Amino acid sequence: MNSKRNILGTLIIAVTVVLSVWIGASALRHRNDGPRTITVKGSAERSFRSNLATWTLTITDHSSSPKLGFDEVERQRGVVVGFLHSHGFTDEEMEMLGVSYNERVNGYYNKNQDRYVEEHDGYDVSQSIVLTTEDVDKIDKTAKAVGELINLDVTVNVGYPSYYYTKMADLKLEMLDAAAADARDRAASIAKASHGSLGALQKSQMGVFQILGRYANESYSWGGTLNTSDIDKTASITVSSTFLLK
Repeated sequence: MNSKRNILGTLIIAVTVVLSVWIGASALRHRNDGPRTITVKGSAERSFRSNLATWTLTITDHSSSPKLGFDEVERQRGVVVGFLHSHGFTDEEMEMLGVSYNERVNGYYNKNQDRYVEEHDGYDVSQSIVLTTEDVDKIDKTAKAVGELINLDVTVNVGYPSYYYTKMADLKLEMLDAAAADARDRAASIAKASHGSLGALQKSQMGVFQILGRYANESYSWGGTLNTSDIDKTASITVSSTFLLK
């Protein structure tokens, strides 16, 4: 009798253990059965031409007095304006900034006096002319011809022209749509290859947006690059999207 009770008790314990293991395994399996997702990166690229340019020329002179410096800068300004007119620029495309001047002081250590000495050395007078035009080719050609001013006895400092695209916001939106579509196509291909189908979009995030010179030897930057030195440019953008997998 005791032997039968022991056997029965053992069976009950065994069944209980098996049920516990099965229930625990089933619960663990279903707990890990979350929605399957896939994250892909899409991209888009567009080439375009700048439609706005700016360029700054700064006339400079060093004179013994601000008045003499101002008179010389005024003379040179007339020469520069004539040069710009001859290259097709209108007065409306030129902005004359104010004349500025600074006293030049040279300092040195005087051994005989055993002290630091400062000496007045005249005045630096300057005025900048800022050009803004939608004719990007005109400003490009004029910038290449600026050496002509040397023969006209003009002292002018110039930088490189800057080129912009005024419809960048619209272009960026178009590229975002294209990059998002590219991400969906990539995700659909992966889902098909794994014998599944693509579900709803869960989240999407814009990646790097950058503008490079189309023919410039520029490197990709993770932080994004916004080229202003080239007329012809190429913009690129990336989008990271997560989809449900069915």
